[in-house]
Amino acid sequence: MRIAVLAAKFPPQDIGGAEISVYNFAKLASRRHEVHVITREQKALKDKSRRDGFTIHTVRCIGRTQVLRYWSTARALAKRAREIKPDIIYSEALYSAGMAGAKAGKRLGIPVVIRLAGEIYWTGGFIQRRLVRRIVKESGLVIALTEHMKREVLKYCPDARVEVVGEGVDYEFFRKSEKAKLPKNSILYIGRFVKMKGVEYLVRAFKIVKEKVPDARLFLGGYGPEEKNLKRLAKDLRVRDISFLGPLGRSEMAGYLKACSVFALPSTSEGFPLTIVEAMTSGCPIVSTNVRGLPEIMKDGRNGLLVKPRDEKGLAEKIGYLLKNPRTRERFSRNNIKDARKYSWERVVSSILEKIEAMA
Repeated sequence: MRIAVLAAKFPPQDIGGAEISVYNFAKLASRRHEVHVITREQKALKDKSRRDGFTIHTVRCIGRTQVLRYWSTARALAKRAREIKPDIIYSEALYSAGMAGAKAGKRLGIPVVIRLAGEIYWTGGFIQRRLVRRIVKESGLVIALTEHMKREVLKYCPDARVEVVGEGVDYEFFRKSEKAKLPKNSILYIGRFVKMKGVEYLVRAFKIVKEKVPDARLFLGGYGPEEKNLKRLAKDLRVRDISFLGPLGRSEMAGYLKACSVFALPSTSEGFPLTIVEAMTSGCPIVSTNVRGLPEIMKDGRNGLLVKPRDEKGLAEKIGYLLKNPRTRERFSRNNIKDARKYSWERVVSSILEKIEAMA
């Protein structure tokens, strides 16, 4: 079977959760089928080049505004997909790739599968909602990452076929990675520095934690537009022992995850954060916010502790509790390593392929 995989962004230029997901899908799916990845042009990729068993096709997009880039990308992806003449189209994410997949699939008369990320939660005005409804309606199958996300999709199109398949993780890589050297009572965050991630509440919570656990340290890995504001906040609060690690390579990230005492994710909104599964695989006890589908992934009292979003006092209380209770941390760690197996890429992609193969 020939599968056209549509993705607006793709590694190595882009390495977010969605980009890692589409790469792993293409790599593993190519062991069973002929896979063609269609993505935006970038310096690291050449058109019609081969990589890890699949063929990469690059297309150009135009437009200085985000809306124009979406539309031009969708048009270019759809045009190339029609040229390839696949048996089925697999689109990563709702916009651009999803739009292109629905358009090309309708023209070719072939099934379309769209795998969602968190963008279903960020749909705003009337025109955007109407577009989402149309894309979902024209798709033969929508892959949602959580049951919460599935319910959100069904609000737009109650008759849509929606299946839940969680995010994937390179289980063996994270289990075998070498542990970094971190001091006792280390709290770790890895992710983007954007408002949605709620890192400011973690910084405020850390000031409270320090009052009860004086030797606690906070390590913040990542980058983003909020970095300057976070550093200013730490200075204004006069809280010490906060280290900004900058962007982390894959091995560095794995090492920090295996070494930390607590992994904290204080997000105010999430779809399916890949770092949660990576932290579970690494055996990290977790403190996270109780938003959307997160309680489905991280069970409160089994994998870690959940708090309300924007609750710096609650966040501090849960982190402090785990730092003072090593036996609880050990129990959470064992549970996380065990529970994360179901998120291995082999299992996730196999589940998606079974559904795709039944459609062809």
